[in-house]
Amino acid sequence: MVRPDSPPVFEPLAALVARIGSGSRLAVGGHHFARLPIAALCALASSGVRDLNYFSWGGGLPLEILLASGSVGRIDLCFASLDIFGLPPRFRAVAEARSVPVHDWPALAMIQGLRAAAQNLPFLPMQWPEGSDMGARCPGLRLASDEGPGIGLVAAQALDTVLLHAPYADRAGN
Repeated sequence: MVRPDSPPVFEPLAALVARIGSGSRLAVGGHHFARLPIAALCALASSGVRDLNYFSWGGGLPLEILLASGSVGRIDLCFASLDIFGLPPRFRAVAEARSVPVHDWPALAMIQGLRAAAQNLPFLPMQWPEGSDMGARCPGLRLASDEGPGIGLVAAQALDTVLLHAPYADRAGN
């Protein structure tokens, strides 16, 4: 814990991304082109890290940067878009070629999986996406037939690293 009266600690970007090892499960904050940690993503992409599990609500520019460097070994997301520019070309290429495993998540399932991990629970319930084959494409989601119709269970989804862009923070990093 950082004491409120201690001086802030600044770490060079290379040292920060060196903490992210190959095989890590990585989430990236921001949306489309706003609040993205671009400098950290570029440093990570050039660090030589491999086999990342990109686990994030949206694909887009962060995922494109990491795919360009060959850093991604698995993709878990709810959608991929470059907003008005359409489908991200590198994501489309790996998804169509099936060269990187891509797992689609319903947004609620991803949220519940992260909540379960935050609460140290093995899973949390959610409404099953009726009429969808999403359960077959989402490894953390299963139908809970013994709980009644329409109830799914989402396994806890722990993250190793989350990269965020923050315009400012207090001395404790908040």
